[in-house]
Amino acid sequence: MAATSKPRGRYSVGIATRAKIIDAAVRHFARYGYTRSSLAGLAREVGISEAGVLHHFSSKSELLLEVLRHNEELDRQAMVAAGMPATPLAHVDVISWCVDRNVERPGIVALFVVLSAEAIADDHPAHAWFAQRYDRLTGLLSDSLRAGITAGAIRADIDSLAVARELVAASDGLQIQWLLSGQAFDLPAAYRAAADRILAGITAG
Repeated sequence: MAATSKPRGRYSVGIATRAKIIDAAVRHFARYGYTRSSLAGLAREVGISEAGVLHHFSSKSELLLEVLRHNEELDRQAMVAAGMPATPLAHVDVISWCVDRNVERPGIVALFVVLSAEAIADDHPAHAWFAQRYDRLTGLLSDSLRAGITAGAIRADIDSLAVARELVAASDGLQIQWLLSGQAFDLPAAYRAAADRILAGITAG
């Protein structure tokens, strides 16, 4: 029994250490961006050596992508638990749901704001990840709007992809302003008002 319990114990410690590194990376990347964050600083916060960080992640760029994938997976699990999206058109509601969720985690909002701005550079390790994320998100919203056209709820003459980009832009832009204001306004209410104005202009009838 003792021979099998030790590996399990080491495995549990390894999983816990990996989680601590990811949590620390979220804070560092959100505060300093990718380029100004250092593995040495992350290691000090976690209480291990830089070599210890590299034992779990082969490079800073791998750690960055793992942080992004990890948070995306947490969002996916939360959406599944909330039963979202329940209908094809509900993808439009997913953004509002995400904004509501993000109010409780400003650090994650800051992470995405800082990294998405940095990732505009073609050589940034997260450039492809963010480009694909926006393509996927606007594609899902565009599909939802086309489903609304088919159902007769949305005007047939709209550019569904352009409207999808407007909805995403409203969400991202308001979240930036919310952070810069010190979270001084009701972010979910502001987004719902903006989305309602956009949708009012494309509703059939």
